[in-house]
Formats: sequence, structure tokens, C-alpha cells
Amino acid sequence: RALAAADNAVMLLDAAKGLEPQTRKLFEVTRLRMMPLFTFCNKMDRPALTPYEIMDQIQAEFNLESFPVLWPIGDGERFKGVLDRLE
Repeated sequence: RALAAADNAVMLLDAAKGLEPQTRKLFEVTRLRMMPLFTFCNKMDRPALTPYEIMDQIQAEFNLESFPVLWPIGDGERFKGVLDRLE
């Protein structure tokens, strides 16, 4: 219901879990409403899926191409921050 008045959506993915049931539902609702969807992955400083694995899940399940704007530097205990690919 909250998306009825929205013109875009922001989704936060747990990098360790990838796509979860509520994530799938949000993807479907935004697709049906043709809304832009901005997706962020958190918990990259813990053992997690790689950015490639997360992007592959999104591609395989929703046939959507991802464009990472921020890219993690390191992962898990080696996580140091993010690289802004637009700068």
C-alpha cells in the first residue's frame, strides 16, 4: 500500500542473504508499476555474497541488468569501503 503514492523505491538487500521473499515482492510491485528501483546492499563487512553473485541473482530472477554505482573494496573482514564509479 505504501507504494501507491510513490514514484520510485529504494530497496536494501542483506548481502549475506541475497534475494529474500519480501525483496522479490518489492521487485514485482515496482515492475508492475514501472517504477525506478534503487537497490543498495548492506553488511558487506561480514561474510556475504559477492556483488557479482547478487547481480546474477537479480538478472536470473527478474531479467534486469544492474548498474553498480558504488563498488565494495574488499569483503568480509577485508572490507575497506566503497569506490564511487561515477567520479
